[in-house]
Amino acid sequence: MASAATYPTDVKTLHFMLDEQRQLIESLKANLHRLLKWQFGPKSEHINVDQLGLFVDGSVVIEVPASAPTPSAATRVRPPANGVEPFGCCATCLG
Repeated sequence: MASAATYPTDVKTLHFMLDEQRQLIESLKANLHRLLKWQFGPKSEHINVDQLGLFVDGSVVIEVPASAPTPSAATRVRPPANGVEPFGCCATCLG
């Protein structure tokens, strides 16, 4: 980390440096979010309804839910009491 004496004193240059740092942070957050979703996201296979005709002989019974079930209050993710998120860089990573 540079000392305060090595930073430029020009306000425009400092604003430019600050904007570069903000862009880098946002880029890193986006990459972290993408990697977290890739690593810990849903991995279940989804059934393509158009392919159900492959089982016309009746040997396999597949039930397709009418809609996604709504989570009950017991299964919803609640923020911890101490305010520190257990995992992820933001609220969207957790859900």
